[in-house]
Amino acid sequence: MTESKASPLLKTRFTKLMLLSLIGATSLSFASSSYATEEHLIEHPSKDSAFIQDSWIVNYQANDFTDKITEAKVLYIPANYGEQAAIQLRCKPFFTNFSLQYTEKSQNLMDDGELTNDSAKFAKHGYIYDDKQTLKVAVNDDYQTYETSVGGQKNHLTNLFKTQNKIQPGELGMIFFYSFTFQEMPEFRPGGTPDDARDFFKQINQAIKTKTSIEFTLKTKQGWQRQFNWNTQRMMEFVPPEVMDFCLTNRKLK
Repeated sequence: MTESKASPLLKTRFTKLMLLSLIGATSLSFASSSYATEEHLIEHPSKDSAFIQDSWIVNYQANDFTDKITEAKVLYIPANYGEQAAIQLRCKPFFTNFSLQYTEKSQNLMDDGELTNDSAKFAKHGYIYDDKQTLKVAVNDDYQTYETSVGGQKNHLTNLFKTQNKIQPGELGMIFFYSFTFQEMPEFRPGGTPDDARDFFKQINQAIKTKTSIEFTLKTKQGWQRQFNWNTQRMMEFVPPEVMDFCLTNRKLK
């Protein structure tokens, strides 16, 4: 049996093709990455950058040619996670998600000694508590109330950022959120912004534009109450206005 051998010419051509493919892929990768500028801003930098407290953080990407922002995340990390809340805006071309996160003692959420969890969307992500709470959103003397679903879990404080603080025995990491769908969303993708999210969007937009603080009050069916403050003036003094325009203040709902 004779061993088949490729001719030197074929080997040379194959090698050249492989090199050209590699160069082309590398060029495309470099070109695509060079079209975007990434910015990382920290209001109060820490010596240990992995554990920042009482600070706004902004991460965003912008197109190098148009300077238009293509993605952004605006995050407030509280100094005391139990008394204060983390606030996040996760901003994409078609939508922005708002979330507020804090910690709560599980005993304050119990009904007849048990935690309510009626929502599959929370349970499947490891949440052991989910219930409707009354949310009062006040901007000066103007306020609205909502019935919003609040979830609680004990896996971690938050997945928004790294923290040295840990959930203590008997505590839960809590969250509620709203999603805003913008007119840029393609028509072939169904769905829009629900009425309660529309009202919430208008309220927080008005507060941001006037740099007025927003007071959140959450109240359970059993009467337990928590209050949190969103200092929009402080946020606007740090977050670039073009980022806020992309996230909220220059967007129209679908």
